[in-house]
Amino acid sequence: MNGRSRKPLCPGSESNTLSPPSQTRTPSTASSPFKLPRTDVILRSVDGVDFHTWKGILIEASPVFADMFAIGASTNTESESEATNSLEGTLTSKAEPPVIDFLEHSSVLDPLLRTCYPPPHTANLPSLDALKPVLAAAHKYQMEGVLEVFKKDLLEYAHITPLRVYLLAPSFDMPDVAEVAAGLFIARPNADDYVSELEELSAGSYYRLLAYRKRCTQTLADMVASKLSWLPDKEPQYQFLTCSCAREGFTVALRDSSGVQRPVSVWFWQHYLRMGALLAERPCLSVLDDPKLRDQAVKKASECGNCRSRVCDDLDAFTASLKAEVKRRLAMQGPFPTL
Repeated sequence: MNGRSRKPLCPGSESNTLSPPSQTRTPSTASSPFKLPRTDVILRSVDGVDFHTWKGILIEASPVFADMFAIGASTNTESESEATNSLEGTLTSKAEPPVIDFLEHSSVLDPLLRTCYPPPHTANLPSLDALKPVLAAAHKYQMEGVLEVFKKDLLEYAHITPLRVYLLAPSFDMPDVAEVAAGLFIARPNADDYVSELEELSAGSYYRLLAYRKRCTQTLADMVASKLSWLPDKEPQYQFLTCSCAREGFTVALRDSSGVQRPVSVWFWQHYLRMGALLAERPCLSVLDDPKLRDQAVKKASECGNCRSRVCDDLDAFTASLKAEVKRRLAMQGPFPTL
């Protein structure tokens, strides 16, 4: 390879590490904007793809690159930084651009460089598996701008596979993403999904996550079982608590000065139990926003001439109070467990 002696760049354990660069493979050139011959440095991937780049852009994007080029321009001595050590390469004084070998695959280097290269370029990462090594490389080379761009993609994947994102985010110093993913994981009906990242997690960490979800489920079950005793003292006078369609067999104990058991309309109590069942399956506020849930209650309440006139207003007011109580109880379970 042009008779040059080079040391490959050694990525961290998270990166897409393959075999060392072949000494016999003829390198190919990456697609635009990395194919201009007049650039001042070439980054060569482990699979033999050359990325013709500008040092100035790399220096702006990554302090690790900045340190490496500073070292190469002066004494070429090793840096105290582990990441800078991994970037050590032989920079020649020849007129042609120096070549630096990387152990990252071109499928990692391309989106990594493309994201920080002007003008804006869109990196095509079709899956979380494709995104993961790019994030690892960006984190290793301290490319904060690239991390911010791909954080948005990671948040999108949190809605698809929250457990994976929850386990991955701490590796990239993204606690805010981990918190969002944990909340989405808690809200899933099935909390026993297997993902490969669990192999890297201690049993204790996974247990704490499941135990947190169980506490959330239990506190909401207790709320439902308390028969509206959690309602604030100054709640509106709901029609479903005063209407003649209420039956003595369905009573609730409101938290007021009287402590009297009050009959409740059957249609409302059935609606409340349906909401409780949903919260038991998915302990989160979003389950209460299902329009079908509200429509079913409105339909049943409309069978009563008295309840019909106020059902929409009553349901909206009650649901707002219920959400506030759910939020309060979930907050009492403490912060999401950390890995």
